[in-house]
Amino acid sequence: MKLSTSIFVAVLALVLVLAGAATLAVATRPVEGGISPALQRKLQRLPQWGSIIYITAHPDDESAGTLTYLARGLHQRVVLLCLTRGEGGQNQTGSELGEELGWVRTRELQRAVAGYGAEVRFTGAVDFGYSKSVEETLRFWDEEKLVGELVRQIRELKPVAVISNWSGTERDSAGQHRAAGVLTRKAFALAGDPNAFPEQLARGLLPWQPRYFLIRGRSDDGQSFEVPVRQPSPVPGKTFEELGWEAFQNHRSQGMHRFKLADVRRFIRRYRLRVEATLRQGPPAPTSAADLAPDLAALPDLFPSLGWLENWRERLAQATALARESVETLEASQPDQAALKLVQAAGLLAALRREFSSDGELTLEADRAQAWVADKEEEFLQAAAAVAGLQLQALTDRATVTPGERVWVGLALKVTDPEVAQAVGFEPGGLQLVAPDGWRVEPLLSESTPSGQRAEFALHIPENADPQTLPVPVAPARARLRGSKRPTVFESASPTSSTASGSPESTFGASRPKCTTSSEPN
Repeated sequence: MKLSTSIFVAVLALVLVLAGAATLAVATRPVEGGISPALQRKLQRLPQWGSIIYITAHPDDESAGTLTYLARGLHQRVVLLCLTRGEGGQNQTGSELGEELGWVRTRELQRAVAGYGAEVRFTGAVDFGYSKSVEETLRFWDEEKLVGELVRQIRELKPVAVISNWSGTERDSAGQHRAAGVLTRKAFALAGDPNAFPEQLARGLLPWQPRYFLIRGRSDDGQSFEVPVRQPSPVPGKTFEELGWEAFQNHRSQGMHRFKLADVRRFIRRYRLRVEATLRQGPPAPTSAADLAPDLAALPDLFPSLGWLENWRERLAQATALARESVETLEASQPDQAALKLVQAAGLLAALRREFSSDGELTLEADRAQAWVADKEEEFLQAAAAVAGLQLQALTDRATVTPGERVWVGLALKVTDPEVAQAVGFEPGGLQLVAPDGWRVEPLLSESTPSGQRAEFALHIPENADPQTLPVPVAPARARLRGSKRPTVFESASPTSSTASGSPESTFGASRPKCTTSSEPN
């Protein structure tokens, strides 16, 4: 059976082909007027915890101004989770309808989200056309499966906040909108429950309870705050609202390219977020958008039951300072020193990560805090690799795949500035393709090149592959780096990371991998 659903194709083909290049193949030197925008956004996200998930039903439902401010104003990682691909809608620019329209609207949303500075993922729900009620919608949607998918995304992304575009009440305009709001509420409540969807926990995910649940508000009701979208954006002469609207106009099949912001502003003045739920322990309910981007030194406040974290507040503040200093150093055309500052910050986080398990068995709360620390450590290391001029590229030989078939995958690690990489202590140590359980990765080629390393693999897809249960991305590419230069020593935390030379190493990936290293200032 051919997997013609868009989900599987997008996850495997698009993510595998593009994620490696998008994550590490960025300009790693100052461009005219400063650092490249892609690398700047990567560095700006380092000094804060978590991410934000924004959930909606269809492409073009989203609040463009809100997403743009959260991603490009607060510098948070923002993931737009869209339940459907809009295949049941109308097409004002072409003849595509049904599944073909779903592909059109998928690409439109991908382009729009890139303009917001965010990411996009999809679930397996199908837009079957207009519906009048939640009950009617759930006759077409598998509620249990969709809630499980939302829970899995929350557990994978570990957000500080979940925002629902829809309230799940009668004030939403259609049945699919209301259903999206209802399912989002259920998923938020279940994501932190260790008894919910135990099969996800068996695959290594942790129960994850986001600190805040918010919905897109309409008016000031005393429980909401305004998102300051009319502040100046990083683009000179434009506000976040204007920047977001330019990106939103990518929804051309829905006619959005025909409108100017002034024409629709009175219809889209919904730049408020209503606070629906807040964890009892820790910081109070947010009163501004800035509260959705806690800085590194706030970790003891976010996990108050772990009193010993207070001893780490000063060192977490040091990691924040190092992240900001790395930007200044890079702007001064000193990429080697900038990368070393990031590695040093990763070392601070590695030392904190190890301290979680020094007293024996971890509690669930400690597990969650340690997961955030491990992810942030890896984020610093990936940023250091990008600054040092390393680029990881991934390609496949087809755009669609079928369960049971064999897919060729090619990976290449390029060291664009060997002098900087040597100064930092990064040395290529091998390429990997990491596949889901039950999938087989067959190595075909591995060799060094004048500019780095390359490898080829055959990815064998099982007959029973289910696109709605696969991780995102399906098969992340990884490059192992051996590190030996001061001030950082890398220590392998995984037997699979060892190399013939016996050198300690760091693993970074084309997408967020599990952290497999520790590093510490010497």
